[in-house]
Amino acid sequence: MATSPTSICDSNAVNGAVFAAAEYTATGQSVQDHFTLPATWTGNIDIAGVFRSVGASGNVVWAIQTGCVGSGAIFDPVFNTKNSITVAAQGTTLWMNSFTQTGITVTGCAAGNELFWKLTLDAASTEVGNVDLTNVTFTVRRTL
Repeated sequence: MATSPTSICDSNAVNGAVFAAAEYTATGQSVQDHFTLPATWTGNIDIAGVFRSVGASGNVVWAIQTGCVGSGAIFDPVFNTKNSITVAAQGTTLWMNSFTQTGITVTGCAAGNELFWKLTLDAASTEVGNVDLTNVTFTVRRTL
């Protein structure tokens, strides 16, 4: 089982803004969570996130995986094949950076299922140093 990143609280030295982050100190670390797919879900989901990295060169590679569990099933999803998202470091240490992936893999999911997701700092990352994930957003397409 992969280890989890460390929860940190940091502040901006200029204006004192305080924020929380998941501090990845090694590849293979991952965060996981879940949400319920709405009854009007159409089958497409996108992910976006914001992070900062200590390293000023190389690439940060994120791996997003999903798995769904329906009503009457055990709360233990089988995760789909990962989607890899590669982002170049900003060139200056600790500058904010972002990633997006349109149409992540959601095979086996249906409206009303509980969608579990896992975001891992992939071993293909070449950036050296901690990577602090500050937020993740999902866009779930629906019919209205």
